[in-house]
Amino acid sequence: DMTGRDVPVTTHFCGPRPDLDFVTETYGDALDELQFWWPGSDYPLEDAVTRFGERYAIAAGIDHTRTVLLGSPVEVDAMVKSSMDVAKGRGSFCLTSGCELGIGTPEGNILALVEARDKYGTY
Repeated sequence: DMTGRDVPVTTHFCGPRPDLDFVTETYGDALDELQFWWPGSDYPLEDAVTRFGERYAIAAGIDHTRTVLLGSPVEVDAMVKSSMDVAKGRGSFCLTSGCELGIGTPEGNILALVEARDKYGTY
């Protein structure tokens, strides 16, 4: 049974200005993960994993709209590779959109995301 501090606490920032500094300074001891929409925000993924990657799991790296919904499998592969390269060796990282995969997301792009994760996700 999981109780109390055994249950992870995560965040979710959808907007373009995730105030990760404020949240970690204010609630840092209670958090286990920082999840944000990196490709559309003003907080660079590299800064997040450098500043917080040793303390929290960083959940980001996928542009669910421009790349996964509207892009091609080749663009999805490149996006995953880029995100994994940034996060490599900088703590715990979860490849995610920080939001949902929209209705109408091409199945080929979802499969490309999983295949790229398998290809680049081990480091």
